[in-house]
Amino acid sequence: MLINTVSYLARKLLFVAPYVLSLILGAGYFHYALANSIEQSPLSSEFTEDRAYVLPKDWAQVGEGSLKVLWFHIFDAKLYTKSGDYLALLEPKMDTAYTQTLVLQLTYQRGISKDRLLSETRKQLKSFSESGQIDVWISELAEIWPDIDTNDQLSIWVTEDSISHFYHSGDYIGSVEDKRFGPAFVSIWLSEQSSYPDLASELRGETQRVAF
Repeated sequence: MLINTVSYLARKLLFVAPYVLSLILGAGYFHYALANSIEQSPLSSEFTEDRAYVLPKDWAQVGEGSLKVLWFHIFDAKLYTKSGDYLALLEPKMDTAYTQTLVLQLTYQRGISKDRLLSETRKQLKSFSESGQIDVWISELAEIWPDIDTNDQLSIWVTEDSISHFYHSGDYIGSVEDKRFGPAFVSIWLSEQSSYPDLASELRGETQRVAF
């Protein structure tokens, strides 16, 4: 009887063995393909496990300054690049891509609603782009930006391919992929045509911030 049992089990094993082997090989190929795709992806090192871009942390500061309107302290701003040097921005309303990667960090000293932030941004962008394009950008930003509370940070990282990634207090919240957006947006704070020339000069590292 033992011989019959062993013979029966052997036949069963021979029957299921091809299916088990197929499952093992299939799983192995899947893990290999996944690992290989991640290794070859040029952006994989810039993603966390939840696929969000990691904001650069070790770049050199170019300059810093504060925006104050009358007696209201609106925000503190800092500009970072890989080298600590700043390259001049494109001229207003040009379509030339901006190639210097940078991080602009705004730390708000007052709360501001998303609607107010979008409205002010729309107004400032008029110096650096056309109205139709601005409408598209504002619609995208409305899907990304939150309301801002006191001490919140809103940062933009413009990559070398001119894609703009936004962060709320260090957390990735979304991107604008139009390569014309990043240069136009950071021009609000950095261009010589900025509505805030003193702040722009401080951020570019041309003048030192004055402490009061």
